[in-house]
Amino acid sequence: MRATSATDAAATATTGVASTAVAQATGPDALSQGRERENVTASTSAQHDTGGRGGFVLRAAIAVFLVWLYAGDLVRFIKVQSAPVALINAVPSLALSLIGTALAFAFTAIVLLDVGGRLQPDWRPRSLVHAAVAALVFIDFSIISSRLTPILPEVRVAAVIQGLADAASEAATLDQIPTDRRAFEEWARESGGPAPLFKEGNAVGTWHVEVRENCIGPAEFAGNSPAGTLIYCVAPNRRRAWITAVAIPLGKRFGQADIISTQGAFVGDVEVISEPRRRNEQPVWDPPTP
Repeated sequence: MRATSATDAAATATTGVASTAVAQATGPDALSQGRERENVTASTSAQHDTGGRGGFVLRAAIAVFLVWLYAGDLVRFIKVQSAPVALINAVPSLALSLIGTALAFAFTAIVLLDVGGRLQPDWRPRSLVHAAVAALVFIDFSIISSRLTPILPEVRVAAVIQGLADAASEAATLDQIPTDRRAFEEWARESGGPAPLFKEGNAVGTWHVEVRENCIGPAEFAGNSPAGTLIYCVAPNRRRAWITAVAIPLGKRFGQADIISTQGAFVGDVEVISEPRRRNEQPVWDPPTP
């Protein structure tokens, strides 16, 4: 009986020690360790979702680019509709701007949520937004933008000014320069192309030519001349003329119609010829040196 009692007492003591050890093992320290493991797991999952720091930087750069591109197009569309004159090759597409802006902000929101670890790795809308962004950029740059001219509108204006100056110089004589506005208008329709200008959202169309007399230099003020006008300013002796364009002051995109510039390539110079032109004249070559 005593042996049995001693055995039972020993078993009870062993059970108590084991219970105490288990209680200590499942105490605050164990809970703290479990939380740390959960935090590490969440952090690892967030890093996996965002592709690490490098992936986050890349996606953040893409988000900034998309917002700059499509939100900027939307702002430009609104400005073109309200501006008295806009110097721009083409008005941005409203539909494309709206779709692009919505996708840009959706992409940005996903990047931020991924960084905070708030999205599951298999969250399906993430893949859908990424696919939509890729399709939009492909269609925009490979199809839509490929139809637009890459030449800046200022360069196109300067080219028209110099083109008219060259055509007028070809028609100049020893005594005077040409001043026929109708001939200039015909050249503008055939060779000038459409002006890269819009008035309250409407395209200006082809260039028009205005001839001014008794000038001492290129026109510095547009006066009542509308945007899209080439001002052909003739000197009093009719032996020289200067050509300028009414658009937007150089350096601006939106504003009131005015002379774009009176310097450099934005002024065309026309003068009488210094000697008679000879037709079908062959070049005279010196004999080769032996």
